[in-house]
This record gives sequence, C-alpha cells and structure tokens, in this order.
Amino acid sequence: MRFFLASFCMALVGGVPSLISGQEISLPPQLDADSTVAQTVAGFEDSFENAISQFTPERVASLPSVFEEPPVVVESSPAIAPPVPALGKLEIPALPSPSEASPSKVRSLDVAPALDPRDPGFGGNTQSISMKDDWSLLEGSSFRSEENVPAQQTTKLGPGEQKWEPPKAAEKEAGGATVKSTPGWSDFDTPSLDKTKAAIKKQQRSTPGWSYPVQPVESAVWWKALVQQPMDVGRPSQGVDSNSLVYQALQNSPRIQAISQTPLIRELQIVEADSEFDPVHYIRSQFEDRVDPVGNELTVGNGESFLKDNIWSADAGFRKKARNGAQWELNQRLGFQNSNSNFFVPQDQGTATLALNVTQPLLRGRGRYVNESQILIAQATNGAAWQSFQAELQDELLGVMAAYWDLYLTRSIYLQKSRNVERGQKILSRLEGRKGLDSLPSQITRARSSVQTRRTELANAARDVLNAETEVRRRIADNSWMGGGGGNELIPGELPSATTFQIPLEQVVYSAMEHRPEIHEAMNDLRVASVQRDVSANELLPELSLLMGTYVSALRGDTGILNAFQDQFGQVNPGYSFGINFELPYGNRAARSRLAQRQVQVRMIQAQFDEVMQNIIAESQVALRRVASASETLLAAEAAIQAARSDREQFEKRWESFALVEGDHAEGQNPTTILDQLLDAQDRLASAETVYVQSERELKVAEVSLQRTMGTLLMTQNVSAARGFEGDTPRIDVIKSAPAAVGFHSPGYGIPVQ
Repeated sequence: MRFFLASFCMALVGGVPSLISGQEISLPPQLDADSTVAQTVAGFEDSFENAISQFTPERVASLPSVFEEPPVVVESSPAIAPPVPALGKLEIPALPSPSEASPSKVRSLDVAPALDPRDPGFGGNTQSISMKDDWSLLEGSSFRSEENVPAQQTTKLGPGEQKWEPPKAAEKEAGGATVKSTPGWSDFDTPSLDKTKAAIKKQQRSTPGWSYPVQPVESAVWWKALVQQPMDVGRPSQGVDSNSLVYQALQNSPRIQAISQTPLIRELQIVEADSEFDPVHYIRSQFEDRVDPVGNELTVGNGESFLKDNIWSADAGFRKKARNGAQWELNQRLGFQNSNSNFFVPQDQGTATLALNVTQPLLRGRGRYVNESQILIAQATNGAAWQSFQAELQDELLGVMAAYWDLYLTRSIYLQKSRNVERGQKILSRLEGRKGLDSLPSQITRARSSVQTRRTELANAARDVLNAETEVRRRIADNSWMGGGGGNELIPGELPSATTFQIPLEQVVYSAMEHRPEIHEAMNDLRVASVQRDVSANELLPELSLLMGTYVSALRGDTGILNAFQDQFGQVNPGYSFGINFELPYGNRAARSRLAQRQVQVRMIQAQFDEVMQNIIAESQVALRRVASASETLLAAEAAIQAARSDREQFEKRWESFALVEGDHAEGQNPTTILDQLLDAQDRLASAETVYVQSERELKVAEVSLQRTMGTLLMTQNVSAARGFEGDTPRIDVIKSAPAAVGFHSPGYGIPVQ
C-alpha cells in the first residue's frame, strides 16, 4: 500500500503538469535507501497535500481526455480468437491488436478463457478504454473486457467481492443535444488526506479522461481454443477424432487384417481334423503280361518252358474310419485272365468279388473321445485364436486412441512453447530497446539465452507434432505420409473432458474375469493340454484289434466279366474271415514318456492360468488407480497453473517497478536477479501447463486402458466381427457399427465424477 500510494503521488505531482503542458510524463526520483519508511511517507503526504491544493475543480475539468470520441457501447460480440503460431516456424506471429476487434461492452468480471494483454501471447498489446457507462470493480482484480473472450460466459463475483458503481453522470444541455458528464473533483466533499487517497484510487478507474488498459484474465486452458485451429498454413487441414480413426483403422490397417486371419486358419483346422472320418473312395486298375519259366511239366502241360498269363484287375470301393475307432472297407474287384496252360479252364475267365472287412480296436485307440481328440484340440485352439485376436485387436485400438491423444498433446505443447517464446521475446525486445538507458548487457544476454533455449524447445515441439501425425497415419494405414510432405495437417476434433468414472474394484475385477480374452485363451490352452494328456494315457494300452471279413465271388468264361458281376449277387455262398491282432512294444517307453510330458505340460499351463488371473487382478488395480491418479493430477495441475501464473505476475510487477520496491537492495536483490526470477517463473508456468495437458492425455489413455483391462473396449467402441467369403475363401470383416459413447456406456459401469 505504501508503494502504491508513493507511486501514485509522485506520478500525480510529476505527471499532471506534464499532461497540461503536453510534455512527456517523467517518473519520480529513486527513493533514498537510507531514509526510513516514515520519513518517506511523510514527505509524500506533504507533497500530496500541496499538489491537491493547486488543482481547483475548474482546472481539473479542463484537463484533456484521452479519447477524442465518446466510446461506443455495444452488446457482447463474438470471441475473436488470435491466430495460431505457424507450425515449424519460429518467428513470433503478429497478433491483431484489440483495437482491430469489434468494440464490446465492458462487463463485470470472471469471464472465462481469454488472452491476457500482459501475456506475450497477446502480442504485447493492450486496449485503453474510457470507463463511462457500465462499471464493475473487484477488489484485487483487474477489469476484464469481452474483447477476445468466448461468448456465452457467465459473470459472477467471488467471495467477499462487491460491485462498485461510480457517481451517476449529470446530463447537460449542449447545443440542443443531451451530453453526459461525470462529476469532477468538485462533486466530492473536501477530502481529508485519507479520504483523498481513497477517492483517488477510485478515480483512477472512474474519472473521465483516465486511460486504463483492460486486461482480460487468461483461462488456465487457453490452448484448447487454439489446438483445433490450423497451425501450418502451407498444408491443407483435416479434422480427425478418436471414433473416425478407429473406423479407418478397422477398415485399412494391415495389422488388423493380418491378425484377423489367424482365427480363420484355426477354424479351418477343425474341418481338417474332422475330415479324418470322411469316407475315402478309391479305384485301382492294373494289367499284367506275365511270362514265368516253368519248373514243372504239370504247370503248362503242353511241353512249353514258359507260363504266359494275361491278367487284368480293377478295384473300386471306399474306406471309412468310424468315430469309435473302427476301420471299414467295402471293395468290389473285377478281373480277367487267360493262360497258355492246358489246365487253365475255361479260358478268358471273367471274375467278380465283393468283400467287406472291419477292424475294431479293443484297447488302444478305442472310443469317441480318443478318436475325436484332434477335433477337440482344434476347437480349443480355434477358441484360443479368437481370444488372442480380440486381445490384439483391443491393443491395436488402444494404440490408435493413444496416438490420437498424443496428437492433441503435442499440438498443445507446441502452442505452450510458442507462447513461452513470445513471453521471453517481449522481455528481450524491451531490454534491447532500453539498451542505452537502464538495461545491462548481462540482462540482455540472459534474456537472449532464455529465448534461444525456448526456441529450441519450440523446434522440438514442432517435430513432435509431425511425428504424432505420422504415427496416426501409420495406425490407420494412410499412405499420404510416405511422400515426405507429411500429408494434410491433422486437427483434433475431440477435446478431453475432466469427467471420469468411479468404478468399484470388485466390479472391475468381475468384468475382467468375465470378458478378458486372456483368461479364455488360457482356459482353452489348458483344455488342449488335458486332451493331449488323456490321449497319451490311452496310448499306454496295448494294441488289440478284432479283424472280421466276408465276401462273395463269381466266375465266367469267354471274358464274361459282366455275367460274373451279376452272378455274385445270385445263389452263391459267401465266405468269411475272423481274427485278432495284438501288438505291444517292449517296455512301452515312448508312450510313458509322452504321458509324463503331457502331465508336466498340464501343470505348467495351470500355473500359467493362475499367473494370468493374478496379472488381471493386478492390472485391474493398477488401471483403476491410474484413472484416479490422472484425475487427481489434472486437478492439481490446474491449481499449479494458477499458482505459477500468480507467481509470474508477481515477478513481472516486481521487475517493472524494481526501483520502488522496498527492501530489495537490502536483501541483495538487483535487476538481474529479478530478471532471472521472472524468466524462471515463466518457465515454471510453461512447465505447469505442460504437466496439465500431459495429465489430460494420461487421463484419456487411462480410461481406454481401463476398458481394455476390463475386456470391454470392443463393446464400448461397438466393434464386432462379421463372417464373409471371397469366392470359397472365408474372411473376417471387423466393423464399427455406431459411434462410441463417451465414457463407460454399459449399464452398471460406475458413476460419472467431475
């Protein structure tokens, strides 16, 4: 308060005469560091009394007004968003001054996101307006104009704040027109020193002709209004959001197309295993012209030394393996034979034989369970393949959505770095402009170093934006990034919200146990190992098979093959056969070894299943904590931004008025250290903003990761798989049926928390 009173008094004593004379206002002399506070204030009070006594009401009324024209009062105009810094260009963009925007009515306070004219991001411009019609005053707060402020914002006063109204203007007749004039000094009672100080503090904002820079308060998340605007004027822009990226990834991603083929392969293996029980049709035909030496005269009977035979045979039939292990074979044989032997009667014989043979296992290989084991294994493997496909698909969608929020993150950080460069550049420009007056070379060097460091960070941020765009295009198989030009500029169309969901841990674990594909995959693996173990146990038994057969046969001469075929169904006596087959390797070590392997494998998979259960429970806890932690971090980061902004503003005021701050020299402070503190405060503000946007990204990714942990990500995103065919080849079409709801849309999935 002492500093404010002293500064105002010196400005009034030294500045008002200069205004009257048209000269430039001079600053008060430096306070004497050795003088006491009481002496200094007493001296200012005397000077103040003398200065006030010299100004009559008429003289005060004759002072020139800053505005030559009466201000136009207009209702709230639409928000005027400043241009976004060009991506990849480190030059500070020229931002429009508030005077170029449409005038707006000054309202009372607490309007939301706006750009602070004190902030370098506003281009260093401020708007001076004459306070006449609509006034609001907050203790400890500055006026806020609706210039560059988004519309539809509410106006409210904080705790302990009061709305102050100046004295109403009196209407006077001037040239036939009614003119409003605000009361001058004469309209107040003759003030004492204390009353005069209070009146002057009010008149700083309410006296006609007093020019005051309107400084709209900047929103803590100011970059959200800019992140959805193009930043690279050299490229066309393209809006994207998480839903559209998921849809494009499902349609175009080669990774998703590749992993969707595995279940089809495993499904076709089921058919392959079941085909073992399909009947096998066969046809075999053979002709032989045999010439064999004769070792017995009774073989030929005509004195020839060689037996000559012409033999033709044909077999047709089918074989089939029954599901209980039996082997069936039905065979029809036709034949023709002639010979030079005198004992081969009749010549040119035609034969026909119909035979049925059955082999039934009695021990090893008996029963449907053993013989259909390969089908069971193929089915379980197919189920595991589908669960693995769902798990990989959810991981891929998680990667797509994380890539989208990385795009939002990098663009936001780029805007923050750009704003931080502008803050430093403003200080550097001011120091360089006062190089011959009061700025020190060390200060200029320090500011220039800080600006260059920030420019380096800005260049890295621009690179990260391009890398994020490349990652998004890779995820959705957009080949425009391969050309080197980068393709269209991707602009986020979806902004993160602070709304999250609280879900009990028990519900998360229950949902994970019910829907996680890893659990079903482990159960299918355990089923496969169990079937293999049972089959190995059956292989310990000896091979004992029952052999049975029956047949009918007929013969005709003169190549009567067809007649013989008909005769076999006539009055002929069938023949039959009966027998057993027994086989057992000595020691049966191979079967024992296989059984031991399967038993060990079952124990291993059981342990792996327990591990999967433990991992899912742990992942559920971690995912739930991650969401809660990200939400808490987001709130803390917002408070950190406010604190860092207050800290920066404090150091800005201290640096600008260092000469009048009491105790700085005594505390060892100097302009250079104050400058260092100011630059550090700006960096802390930029870091706090970065932490906030990182927390936003972490919260959104944590929410998607929680859905992945619960196994409901595909349901939340309304993703399903449909069977199709390309000719005779099956295919899987992964489709997204409808836009995903925000948050957990399934019933019972928690309550929203702001």
